[in-house]
Amino acid sequence: MQEWFGMFAADARVRTIGALILLDVMLGIANAIRHKEFDLEYITDFYFSMVLPGIIGYGALYFLIPQLVGGLLGEYSESLSQALVTLAWVALVGHLGKSAIQNVKKLYGKLPSPESDDMI
Repeated sequence: MQEWFGMFAADARVRTIGALILLDVMLGIANAIRHKEFDLEYITDFYFSMVLPGIIGYGALYFLIPQLVGGLLGEYSESLSQALVTLAWVALVGHLGKSAIQNVKKLYGKLPSPESDDMI
């Protein structure tokens, strides 16, 4: 079990998910403070509605898909399982990225452009 967890935690895709979660939380907190709406309950709601289901779901797929697909298609099983895990990762990263972009839009009113002075 520890070997699986270590393998999961060392995966660059999992680290990307963690970085996006952290970014989204920081942007959400900055947005809430700017609009004077900060409430710790929002963070727990985000954690229980997006973070836990996303990480647990991705982790389950990360470990179960290779077990389920293994042997079904012979030499193509590993390629198929990696493709399915990557598809799940893309869906989760897309969802977290969309949430972060929405927080940036709420914070600035629009997405800041590189030419504007609104960039941090």
